[in-house]
Amino acid sequence: MSQNLERSLAYFDRHRASDAEDVLERWRARTGAKLQFKNGTFELTYCGVRGSATSGAAAQLIRSWTRNARRKLDVLNAVKP
Repeated sequence: MSQNLERSLAYFDRHRASDAEDVLERWRARTGAKLQFKNGTFELTYCGVRGSATSGAAAQLIRSWTRNARRKLDVLNAVKP
């Protein structure tokens, strides 16, 4: 799981200057990440990490998901012996 998270974070870092909607759609096609709209919020889920945004802006979803993915990686790395 941590490898998938690291690869995804690297992908978003490499494509930071690109169109966020295009980057998000290409990443979702490669990973199978789930995007849904519920209760007025867009939610992006992959590898047990969830990001959310109340507007449909892909950049906000990416920021939210990557922030939470980094937190999860920090926890996973802290547990390793």
